[in-house]
Amino acid sequence: MGPETTDRPADPDQFAACFDTLATEAASHGTRVALEFLPFATYGNSLDMGIELVKQVANPAGGLCLGIWHVARPGTDYAVIADSLPGEYVFSVELNDAAPELVGSLFEDTIHRRLLPGTGSFDIPAFINAVRATGFDCSWGVEILSDHHRTLPPEEGLARAKKATLACFAEADRRARA
Repeated sequence: MGPETTDRPADPDQFAACFDTLATEAASHGTRVALEFLPFATYGNSLDMGIELVKQVANPAGGLCLGIWHVARPGTDYAVIADSLPGEYVFSVELNDAAPELVGSLFEDTIHRRLLPGTGSFDIPAFINAVRATGFDCSWGVEILSDHHRTLPPEEGLARAKKATLACFAEADRRARA
């Protein structure tokens, strides 16, 4: 468990009501709010829970941020995205990768050891194609939380992230055509 979590159980109905209120307030300001589920959280810790929440609330200004680390690290099948997540609730997507085995706690692994897309154990092209199957056609983000990556000069870090990410998209395109 990370320092930002609590052992106090959340009431699912209250959580949904608060998310709906927040989304409605965001819409009144011309924006939206995206929940990023975290596998080390005590509530909202899985893709299934996120999908259930956005479907239950059904607020067009409330959706999900799909961070691949939070989908892949707990072993979630990417097919859940294409099969169960309505595209109108995919607000943002973040790509990165990880070593095959967890190093430290989930929290430590996510903030210290992420890898560039395509350089670890996640099937990034399959994730890209699952997200594309929802109809998502907005910008994609690269979120590299890594002790190593933080040591690189910004220009080098950006260039490496761009090259690795574009290679994953090229492979996703190749697979989609096959």
